[in-house]
Amino acid sequence: MKINEQNTIQSWHIHLLGDHAILFSLDEIIDATINAEVHAFNQFILEKKMIAIKDCIPSYHSLTIVYDIIELHKIVKTNLHDFAQNLLLEFNTYKKENDSFKLNSQLHKIPVCYDLHFGIDLEKIAKEKNTSIEKIIEIHTSKIYQVFCLGFMPGFAYMGTVDSTIQVARHSKPRPLVEAGSVGIAGAQTGIYPKDAPGGWQIIGKTPLSIFDPINLALFAPGDQVSFYAISMKEFNDIKNNSNNVH
Repeated sequence: MKINEQNTIQSWHIHLLGDHAILFSLDEIIDATINAEVHAFNQFILEKKMIAIKDCIPSYHSLTIVYDIIELHKIVKTNLHDFAQNLLLEFNTYKKENDSFKLNSQLHKIPVCYDLHFGIDLEKIAKEKNTSIEKIIEIHTSKIYQVFCLGFMPGFAYMGTVDSTIQVARHSKPRPLVEAGSVGIAGAQTGIYPKDAPGGWQIIGKTPLSIFDPINLALFAPGDQVSFYAISMKEFNDIKNNSNNVH
């Protein structure tokens, strides 16, 4: 997936997916502006509270709406493509008429221990980038990342964009087990493993916080912002021992 250097929003494309879903997509690019447009459109659809819409699934550059065909046919007077076009027209009109329209989002400050006991790929990345581990940590903690979408496993948030000076590719062969809480980098993305799982991201640290559980569900939501700050091993253990829940 390419990165958008122009910071512009491309035209929407509409794809009918069988008789139960419609895919709205922008150019396949990693970009905060494009992703914010996706989540704003998602929020607009949700606020309409249409009985016919069963689910909305946002991603980096697209939004899929899953509908109940029987309920939708009760309100669609033309064909599905025209219905989709009208949703986009309503969305654009709504944005123009409501200057206060803002995407609902939260800023999460996440503690991360970058000790080599957890940051098992830090030395390799430092060598590859011809820099120090301290510099990698400084760069990783210096940005505020946007949650582009959730996927891979429940609660896993794809965040970006990682500074180009510390971007590294996934491992060619995934590890059979990456511990829950591990913080990794994969290209322009960074993320936290919500539970123990196989994975190929380059691991640079670990957070003592739980990111997902069946009761509270995911800590992050698409459109949220995340900043990381470094903590010591002692601080990691103190937080871990004093908090057994997610949020």
